[in-house]
Amino acid sequence: MKLNRVLLQATSIIVALVITLYFSFVKVAYAETQGKITHIIKKIEIKGNQRISTTAIRNSIRVKDGDPYDPQLVSQDVDALWSLGFFDNIGVELEELRDGLKVVFLVTERAVIDEIQFQGNKKFKTKNLKKQIGIKEGDYIKPYLLKLDEDKIKELYIKKCFYRVWVHAESKLIDGKTVVVFNIEEGPKIRIAEIRFTGNKNFNRRKLLKQTESRQKRFPAFIFPGRFEQKKFESDIVKVKEFYMNNGWLDVDAGWDITYSEDNTRMFLNIHVKEGERYYVENLRIHGETLFTEEELKEKLKLKEGGPFFFNAVEKDAYQLRLTYGEQGYIAASVKEKHTFSSEGTKVDVSFNIEEKDRYYIEKIKISGNDKTRDNVIRRQVTFYPGERLDTEKIRDSQRRLTNTGYFDMESGAPAGFNFEPGSEPNKQNVLIDVKEGRPGLL
Repeated sequence: MKLNRVLLQATSIIVALVITLYFSFVKVAYAETQGKITHIIKKIEIKGNQRISTTAIRNSIRVKDGDPYDPQLVSQDVDALWSLGFFDNIGVELEELRDGLKVVFLVTERAVIDEIQFQGNKKFKTKNLKKQIGIKEGDYIKPYLLKLDEDKIKELYIKKCFYRVWVHAESKLIDGKTVVVFNIEEGPKIRIAEIRFTGNKNFNRRKLLKQTESRQKRFPAFIFPGRFEQKKFESDIVKVKEFYMNNGWLDVDAGWDITYSEDNTRMFLNIHVKEGERYYVENLRIHGETLFTEEELKEKLKLKEGGPFFFNAVEKDAYQLRLTYGEQGYIAASVKEKHTFSSEGTKVDVSFNIEEKDRYYIEKIKISGNDKTRDNVIRRQVTFYPGERLDTEKIRDSQRRLTNTGYFDMESGAPAGFNFEPGSEPNKQNVLIDVKEGRPGLL
Protein backbone atom coordinates (compact mmCIF):
# COMPACT_ATOMS: atom_id res chain seq x y z
CA MET A 1 0.00 0.00 0.00
CA LYS A 2 2.83 2.31 0.88
CA LEU A 3 4.57 1.37 -2.39
CA ASN A 4 1.48 2.30 -4.44
CA ARG A 5 1.30 5.69 -2.75
CA VAL A 6 4.96 6.39 -3.65
CA LEU A 7 4.34 5.38 -7.26
CA LEU A 8 1.30 7.62 -7.45
CA GLN A 9 3.25 10.63 -6.15
CA ALA A 10 6.11 10.00 -8.63
CA THR A 11 3.67 9.71 -11.49
CA SER A 12 2.00 13.00 -10.51
CA ILE A 13 5.38 14.77 -10.43
CA ILE A 14 6.35 13.44 -13.88
CA VAL A 15 3.02 14.47 -15.42
CA ALA A 16 3.29 17.93 -13.90
CA LEU A 17 6.83 18.27 -15.29
CA VAL A 18 5.80 17.20 -18.80
CA ILE A 19 2.88 19.67 -18.77
CA THR A 20 5.18 22.48 -17.62
CA LEU A 21 7.75 21.71 -20.33
CA TYR A 22 5.07 21.51 -22.99
CA PHE A 23 3.59 24.90 -22.19
CA SER A 24 7.06 26.40 -21.92
CA PHE A 25 7.86 25.13 -25.43
CA VAL A 26 4.58 26.45 -26.77
CA LYS A 27 5.25 29.83 -25.20
CA VAL A 28 8.76 30.05 -26.70
CA ALA A 29 7.56 28.92 -30.14
CA TYR A 30 4.73 31.46 -29.97
CA ALA A 31 7.14 34.23 -29.00
CA GLU A 32 9.51 33.32 -31.85
CA THR A 33 6.63 33.23 -34.31
CA GLN A 34 5.38 36.57 -33.09
CA GLY A 35 8.93 37.98 -33.42
CA LYS A 36 9.16 36.83 -37.02
CA ILE A 37 5.77 38.28 -37.78
CA THR A 38 6.47 41.67 -36.22
CA HIS A 39 9.99 42.09 -37.76
CA ILE A 40 8.72 43.25 -41.10
CA ILE A 41 10.81 45.68 -43.18
CA LYS A 42 8.72 48.81 -43.48
CA LYS A 43 11.34 51.06 -45.03
CA ILE A 44 14.73 50.83 -46.80
CA GLU A 45 17.05 53.82 -47.00
CA ILE A 46 20.38 54.40 -48.80
CA LYS A 47 22.73 56.98 -47.28
CA GLY A 48 26.16 58.29 -48.25
CA ASN A 49 25.97 57.85 -52.02
CA GLN A 50 26.89 60.87 -54.11
CA ARG A 51 27.74 59.72 -57.65
CA ILE A 52 26.03 56.32 -57.62
CA SER A 53 22.28 56.72 -57.88
CA THR A 54 19.99 55.35 -55.21
CA THR A 55 18.08 53.50 -57.93
CA ALA A 56 21.25 51.69 -59.03
CA ILE A 57 21.96 50.61 -55.46
CA ARG A 58 18.36 49.46 -54.87
CA ASN A 59 18.51 47.41 -58.06
CA SER A 60 21.57 45.60 -56.67
CA ILE A 61 19.91 44.43 -53.45
CA ARG A 62 17.16 41.87 -52.97
CA VAL A 63 15.51 43.00 -49.72
CA LYS A 64 12.28 44.91 -50.32
CA ASP A 65 9.74 46.85 -48.31
CA GLY A 66 7.23 44.48 -46.76
CA ASP A 67 9.62 41.51 -46.62
CA PRO A 68 10.31 39.71 -43.31
CA TYR A 69 13.70 40.77 -41.99
CA ASP A 70 16.34 38.13 -42.87
CA PRO A 71 19.91 38.87 -41.63
CA GLN A 72 21.40 36.36 -44.08
CA LEU A 73 19.72 38.04 -47.06
CA VAL A 74 20.92 41.47 -45.90
CA SER A 75 24.47 40.09 -45.60
CA GLN A 76 24.24 38.79 -49.17
CA ASP A 77 23.09 42.23 -50.32
CA VAL A 78 26.14 43.80 -48.69
CA ASP A 79 28.34 41.36 -50.63
CA ALA A 80 26.51 42.31 -53.82
CA LEU A 81 27.23 46.00 -53.20
CA TRP A 82 30.91 45.24 -52.55
CA SER A 83 31.11 43.42 -55.86
CA LEU A 84 30.17 46.61 -57.71
CA GLY A 85 33.58 48.02 -56.82
CA PHE A 86 32.27 51.53 -56.16
CA PHE A 87 32.58 51.67 -52.37
CA ASP A 88 35.31 51.91 -49.74
CA ASN A 89 32.96 51.05 -46.88
CA ILE A 90 29.48 49.54 -46.51
CA GLY A 91 27.46 49.24 -43.30
CA VAL A 92 23.90 48.42 -42.25
CA GLU A 93 21.86 50.05 -39.48
CA LEU A 94 18.52 48.81 -38.16
CA GLU A 95 15.97 51.18 -36.69
CA GLU A 96 12.95 49.75 -34.89
CA LEU A 97 9.67 51.37 -35.88
CA ARG A 98 6.34 50.93 -34.17
CA ASP A 99 5.10 48.53 -36.82
CA GLY A 100 8.37 47.03 -38.11
CA LEU A 101 11.99 47.81 -39.05
CA LYS A 102 13.83 50.40 -41.10
CA VAL A 103 16.95 49.07 -42.83
CA VAL A 104 19.58 51.69 -43.68
CA PHE A 105 22.50 50.90 -46.04
CA LEU A 106 25.39 53.26 -45.25
CA VAL A 107 27.92 53.54 -48.10
CA THR A 108 31.15 55.47 -48.59
CA GLU A 109 31.98 55.89 -52.25
CA ARG A 110 35.46 55.43 -53.61
CA ALA A 111 37.09 58.55 -54.92
CA VAL A 112 37.16 59.17 -58.67
CA ILE A 113 40.54 59.87 -60.27
CA ASP A 114 40.72 63.45 -61.49
CA GLU A 115 44.37 63.41 -62.50
CA ILE A 116 47.36 61.01 -62.84
CA GLN A 117 50.90 62.18 -62.19
CA PHE A 118 54.38 60.60 -62.31
CA GLN A 119 57.30 61.74 -60.19
CA GLY A 120 60.94 60.70 -60.51
CA ASN A 121 60.72 59.37 -64.08
CA LYS A 122 63.75 60.47 -66.12
CA LYS A 123 64.29 57.56 -68.52
CA PHE A 124 60.67 57.39 -69.71
CA LYS A 125 58.38 60.23 -70.72
CA THR A 126 55.11 60.63 -68.83
CA LYS A 127 53.06 59.95 -71.96
CA ASN A 128 54.81 56.60 -72.40
CA LEU A 129 54.18 55.63 -68.79
CA LYS A 130 50.49 56.54 -69.15
CA LYS A 131 50.25 54.12 -72.07
CA GLN A 132 51.70 51.40 -69.86
CA ILE A 133 49.14 51.60 -67.04
CA GLY A 134 45.51 50.50 -67.02
CA ILE A 135 43.83 53.19 -64.90
CA LYS A 136 42.70 56.51 -66.38
CA GLU A 137 41.05 59.74 -65.32
CA GLY A 138 37.42 59.19 -64.38
CA ASP A 139 38.00 55.70 -62.94
CA TYR A 140 37.26 54.83 -59.34
CA ILE A 141 40.34 54.32 -57.20
CA LYS A 142 40.84 50.62 -56.57
CA PRO A 143 43.96 49.63 -54.59
CA TYR A 144 44.49 46.34 -56.44
CA LEU A 145 44.47 48.16 -59.81
CA LEU A 146 47.09 50.59 -58.53
CA LYS A 147 49.22 47.61 -57.48
CA LEU A 148 48.89 46.07 -60.94
CA ASP A 149 49.98 49.33 -62.56
CA GLU A 150 52.98 49.55 -60.24
CA ASP A 151 54.06 46.15 -61.53
CA LYS A 152 53.51 47.19 -65.16
CA ILE A 153 55.78 50.20 -64.71
CA LYS A 154 58.41 48.00 -63.03
CA GLU A 155 58.30 45.58 -65.97
CA LEU A 156 58.90 48.44 -68.38
CA TYR A 157 61.98 49.57 -66.46
CA ILE A 158 63.31 46.04 -65.96
CA LYS A 159 63.21 45.46 -69.74
CA LYS A 160 65.61 48.37 -70.01
CA CYS A 161 67.91 46.88 -67.33
CA PHE A 162 66.74 49.05 -64.39
CA TYR A 163 66.47 46.05 -62.07
CA ARG A 164 66.39 48.05 -58.83
CA VAL A 165 63.53 50.33 -59.80
CA TRP A 166 61.06 51.22 -57.04
CA VAL A 167 57.46 52.26 -57.78
CA HIS A 168 54.76 53.26 -55.32
CA ALA A 169 51.29 54.62 -56.16
CA GLU A 170 49.31 56.83 -53.78
CA SER A 171 46.21 59.00 -53.97
CA LYS A 172 46.25 62.61 -52.79
CA LEU A 173 43.73 65.40 -52.48
CA ILE A 174 45.28 68.41 -54.24
CA ASP A 175 43.27 71.61 -54.62
CA GLY A 176 40.05 69.68 -54.16
CA LYS A 177 40.98 67.11 -56.83
CA THR A 178 41.81 63.45 -56.35
CA VAL A 179 45.25 62.85 -57.86
CA VAL A 180 46.97 59.47 -58.23
CA VAL A 181 50.75 59.87 -58.04
CA PHE A 182 53.21 57.19 -59.14
CA ASN A 183 56.45 57.81 -57.25
CA ILE A 184 59.43 56.29 -59.07
CA GLU A 185 63.02 55.73 -58.04
CA GLU A 186 64.69 54.46 -61.19
CA GLY A 187 68.06 53.43 -59.83
CA PRO A 188 71.04 52.68 -62.09
CA LYS A 189 70.97 50.68 -65.31
CA ILE A 190 72.53 47.28 -64.57
CA ARG A 191 74.04 44.86 -67.09
CA ILE A 192 75.21 41.26 -66.72
CA ALA A 193 78.97 41.61 -66.46
CA GLU A 194 79.80 37.92 -66.02
CA ILE A 195 78.25 34.48 -65.50
CA ARG A 196 80.35 32.48 -63.06
CA PHE A 197 80.38 28.80 -62.15
CA THR A 198 81.67 27.14 -59.00
CA GLY A 199 81.98 23.42 -58.22
CA ASN A 200 82.18 22.39 -61.90
CA LYS A 201 84.98 19.84 -61.93
CA ASN A 202 84.04 17.82 -65.02
CA PHE A 203 82.90 20.55 -67.43
CA ASN A 204 84.56 23.88 -68.06
CA ARG A 205 82.80 27.24 -68.00
CA ARG A 206 82.56 27.48 -71.81
CA LYS A 207 80.80 24.11 -72.03
CA LEU A 208 78.27 25.07 -69.36
CA LEU A 209 77.63 28.50 -70.86
CA LYS A 210 76.48 26.78 -74.05
CA GLN A 211 73.60 25.31 -72.04
CA THR A 212 72.31 28.75 -70.98
CA GLU A 213 70.39 31.50 -72.75
CA SER A 214 71.45 34.32 -70.43
CA ARG A 215 74.37 36.28 -71.87
CA GLN A 216 76.74 38.83 -70.43
CA LYS A 217 77.17 42.20 -72.09
CA ARG A 218 79.67 42.28 -74.93
CA PHE A 219 80.21 43.84 -78.33
CA PRO A 220 78.03 44.58 -80.21
CA ALA A 221 75.81 45.73 -77.35
CA PHE A 222 72.65 45.93 -79.47
CA ILE A 223 72.92 42.14 -79.99
CA PHE A 224 74.38 41.23 -76.58
CA PRO A 225 73.01 43.89 -74.19
CA GLY A 226 73.53 41.79 -71.07
CA ARG A 227 69.86 42.00 -70.14
CA PHE A 228 68.86 39.96 -67.10
CA GLU A 229 65.58 38.04 -67.15
CA GLN A 230 64.70 36.20 -63.96
CA LYS A 231 62.61 33.45 -65.59
CA LYS A 232 65.21 32.86 -68.29
CA PHE A 233 67.99 32.59 -65.72
CA GLU A 234 65.99 30.16 -63.58
CA SER A 235 65.42 28.10 -66.73
CA ASP A 236 69.19 28.18 -67.33
CA ILE A 237 69.76 26.58 -63.94
CA VAL A 238 67.42 23.74 -64.91
CA LYS A 239 69.23 23.31 -68.23
CA VAL A 240 72.61 23.08 -66.51
CA LYS A 241 71.23 20.35 -64.23
CA GLU A 242 69.71 18.49 -67.19
CA PHE A 243 73.05 18.67 -69.02
CA TYR A 244 74.79 16.99 -66.10
CA MET A 245 72.06 14.36 -65.74
CA ASN A 246 72.21 13.57 -69.44
CA ASN A 247 75.91 12.91 -69.01
CA GLY A 248 75.57 10.57 -66.04
CA TRP A 249 75.60 12.86 -62.99
CA LEU A 250 72.09 12.04 -61.75
CA ASP A 251 72.50 13.53 -58.27
CA VAL A 252 73.62 16.94 -59.50
CA ASP A 253 72.28 20.03 -57.77
CA ALA A 254 72.66 23.68 -58.72
CA GLY A 255 71.93 26.89 -56.86
CA TRP A 256 72.53 30.52 -57.70
CA ASP A 257 72.90 34.03 -56.35
CA ILE A 258 73.51 37.50 -57.72
CA THR A 259 76.17 39.98 -56.67
CA TYR A 260 76.74 43.57 -57.82
CA SER A 261 79.63 45.90 -58.36
CA GLU A 262 80.18 48.74 -55.88
CA ASP A 263 78.50 51.27 -58.17
CA ASN A 264 75.55 48.91 -58.79
CA THR A 265 75.94 49.06 -62.57
CA ARG A 266 77.31 45.53 -63.11
CA MET A 267 75.65 42.25 -62.20
CA PHE A 268 77.41 38.95 -61.59
CA LEU A 269 75.36 35.76 -61.93
CA ASN A 270 76.84 32.98 -59.80
CA ILE A 271 75.85 29.36 -60.46
CA HIS A 272 76.97 26.92 -57.77
CA VAL A 273 77.17 23.30 -58.92
CA LYS A 274 77.30 20.18 -56.73
CA GLU A 275 78.09 17.44 -59.22
CA GLY A 276 77.88 14.33 -57.06
CA GLU A 277 78.92 10.93 -58.43
CA ARG A 278 78.61 9.73 -62.00
CA TYR A 279 76.38 6.71 -62.68
CA TYR A 280 77.41 3.78 -64.91
CA VAL A 281 75.59 0.95 -66.70
CA GLU A 282 76.46 -2.34 -65.02
CA ASN A 283 74.23 -4.70 -67.04
CA LEU A 284 72.51 -4.07 -70.39
CA ARG A 285 70.04 -6.71 -71.57
CA ILE A 286 67.65 -7.02 -74.53
CA HIS A 287 64.84 -9.61 -74.40
CA GLY A 288 62.34 -10.87 -76.97
CA GLU A 289 64.46 -10.39 -80.09
CA THR A 290 64.42 -13.06 -82.82
CA LEU A 291 65.02 -11.03 -85.99
CA PHE A 292 68.35 -9.70 -84.69
CA THR A 293 70.92 -10.94 -82.26
CA GLU A 294 71.26 -9.14 -78.96
CA GLU A 295 74.73 -7.93 -79.93
CA GLU A 296 73.45 -6.49 -83.22
CA LEU A 297 70.86 -4.45 -81.38
CA LYS A 298 73.31 -3.36 -78.69
CA GLU A 299 75.52 -1.84 -81.41
CA LYS A 300 72.71 0.59 -82.23
CA LEU A 301 72.35 1.86 -78.67
CA LYS A 302 74.04 4.83 -77.06
CA LEU A 303 74.11 3.11 -73.67
CA LYS A 304 76.93 0.60 -73.26
CA GLU A 305 77.79 -1.84 -70.51
CA GLY A 306 80.44 -0.26 -68.32
CA GLY A 307 79.76 3.14 -69.86
CA PRO A 308 78.06 6.19 -68.32
CA PHE A 309 74.30 6.05 -67.72
CA PHE A 310 72.88 8.94 -69.74
CA PHE A 311 69.53 10.04 -68.36
CA ASN A 312 68.06 10.98 -71.76
CA ALA A 313 69.58 8.02 -73.62
CA VAL A 314 67.06 5.49 -72.30
CA GLU A 315 64.11 6.84 -74.32
CA LYS A 316 66.32 7.54 -77.32
CA ASP A 317 67.60 3.97 -77.34
CA ALA A 318 64.08 2.58 -77.08
CA TYR A 319 63.10 4.79 -80.03
CA GLN A 320 66.15 3.59 -81.99
CA LEU A 321 65.11 -0.03 -81.46
CA ARG A 322 61.62 0.73 -82.77
CA LEU A 323 63.15 2.40 -85.85
CA THR A 324 65.39 -0.60 -86.41
CA TYR A 325 62.41 -2.94 -86.45
CA GLY A 326 60.36 -0.48 -88.50
CA GLU A 327 62.97 -0.56 -91.26
CA GLN A 328 62.34 -4.31 -91.50
CA GLY A 329 58.55 -3.93 -91.74
CA TYR A 330 57.76 -4.47 -88.07
CA ILE A 331 56.03 -1.11 -87.65
CA ALA A 332 53.92 -2.34 -84.73
CA ALA A 333 56.86 -3.61 -82.70
CA SER A 334 56.79 -2.39 -79.10
CA VAL A 335 59.80 -1.71 -76.89
CA LYS A 336 59.49 -1.38 -73.12
CA GLU A 337 62.43 -0.07 -71.11
CA LYS A 338 63.26 -0.73 -67.48
CA HIS A 339 66.17 0.53 -65.43
CA THR A 340 66.95 -0.20 -61.80
CA PHE A 341 69.55 1.33 -59.50
CA SER A 342 71.75 -0.67 -57.18
CA SER A 343 70.95 -0.26 -53.51
CA GLU A 344 74.44 1.04 -52.90
CA GLY A 345 76.82 2.81 -55.23
CA THR A 346 76.18 4.28 -58.66
CA LYS A 347 75.44 1.24 -60.83
CA VAL A 348 72.37 0.89 -63.08
CA ASP A 349 70.88 -2.20 -64.73
CA VAL A 350 69.06 -1.46 -68.02
CA SER A 351 66.81 -3.83 -69.95
CA PHE A 352 64.71 -3.53 -73.12
CA ASN A 353 61.81 -5.94 -73.67
CA ILE A 354 60.79 -6.24 -77.33
CA GLU A 355 57.52 -7.58 -78.73
CA GLU A 356 58.23 -7.91 -82.43
CA LYS A 357 54.64 -8.65 -83.65
CA ASP A 358 53.99 -8.98 -87.43
CA ARG A 359 55.92 -7.86 -90.49
CA TYR A 360 53.93 -5.65 -92.89
CA TYR A 361 54.05 -5.13 -96.65
CA ILE A 362 52.79 -2.24 -98.77
CA GLU A 363 49.56 -2.95 -100.65
CA LYS A 364 48.62 0.47 -102.05
CA ILE A 365 49.89 4.03 -102.00
CA LYS A 366 47.02 6.53 -101.73
CA ILE A 367 47.59 10.25 -102.34
CA SER A 368 45.14 12.99 -101.30
CA GLY A 369 45.11 16.77 -101.05
CA ASN A 370 46.69 17.37 -104.49
CA ASP A 371 44.13 19.41 -106.41
CA LYS A 372 46.54 20.80 -109.04
CA THR A 373 49.44 18.37 -108.98
CA ARG A 374 49.32 15.03 -110.75
CA ASP A 375 49.89 11.89 -108.71
CA ASN A 376 52.95 10.95 -110.78
CA VAL A 377 54.70 14.20 -109.77
CA ILE A 378 54.36 13.13 -106.15
CA ARG A 379 55.21 9.48 -106.81
CA ARG A 380 58.55 10.49 -108.36
CA GLN A 381 59.64 11.66 -104.89
CA VAL A 382 58.52 8.43 -103.20
CA THR A 383 61.20 5.75 -102.72
CA PHE A 384 58.93 2.81 -101.86
CA TYR A 385 56.50 0.81 -104.00
CA PRO A 386 53.49 -1.50 -103.63
CA GLY A 387 54.44 -5.06 -102.83
CA GLU A 388 57.61 -4.07 -100.97
CA ARG A 389 58.31 -4.71 -97.34
CA LEU A 390 57.25 -1.62 -95.38
CA ASP A 391 60.39 0.33 -94.47
CA THR A 392 60.10 3.32 -92.13
CA GLU A 393 63.49 4.64 -93.29
CA LYS A 394 62.13 4.91 -96.85
CA ILE A 395 59.02 6.58 -95.43
CA ARG A 396 61.14 9.25 -93.75
CA ASP A 397 63.31 9.68 -96.85
CA SER A 398 60.24 10.18 -99.04
CA GLN A 399 58.85 12.75 -96.61
CA ARG A 400 62.13 14.68 -96.75
CA ARG A 401 62.18 14.57 -100.56
CA LEU A 402 58.62 15.92 -100.80
CA THR A 403 59.32 18.65 -98.26
CA ASN A 404 62.57 19.68 -99.98
CA THR A 405 60.79 20.33 -103.27
CA GLY A 406 59.26 23.40 -101.62
CA TYR A 407 56.04 22.62 -103.44
CA PHE A 408 54.21 20.85 -100.66
CA ASP A 409 53.52 21.53 -97.00
CA MET A 410 53.09 18.15 -95.40
CA GLU A 411 49.99 17.93 -93.21
CA SER A 412 50.07 16.25 -89.84
CA GLY A 413 50.39 12.48 -89.87
CA ALA A 414 52.33 9.57 -88.43
CA PRO A 415 55.10 9.02 -88.98
CA ALA A 416 56.53 12.22 -90.47
CA GLY A 417 53.51 13.22 -92.53
CA PHE A 418 52.40 9.72 -93.59
CA ASN A 419 49.59 7.55 -92.25
CA PHE A 420 48.78 3.87 -92.52
CA GLU A 421 45.53 1.97 -92.90
CA PRO A 422 44.89 -1.80 -92.91
CA GLY A 423 45.03 -3.47 -96.30
CA SER A 424 43.00 -6.38 -97.66
CA GLU A 425 45.09 -8.94 -95.75
CA PRO A 426 46.31 -8.96 -92.12
CA ASN A 427 49.97 -8.37 -92.99
CA LYS A 428 49.35 -5.61 -95.56
CA GLN A 429 49.09 -1.85 -95.06
CA ASN A 430 48.09 1.01 -97.31
CA VAL A 431 50.32 4.09 -97.11
CA LEU A 432 48.36 7.37 -97.08
CA ILE A 433 50.15 10.50 -98.27
CA ASP A 434 48.14 13.60 -97.43
CA VAL A 435 49.66 16.76 -98.91
CA LYS A 436 48.75 20.41 -98.79
CA GLU A 437 49.76 22.20 -101.94
CA GLY A 438 51.86 25.30 -101.52
CA ARG A 439 52.78 27.93 -104.07
CA PRO A 440 52.80 26.62 -107.65
CA GLY A 441 55.84 26.71 -109.91
CA LEU A 442 58.44 25.78 -107.25
CA LEU A 443 58.92 22.14 -108.15
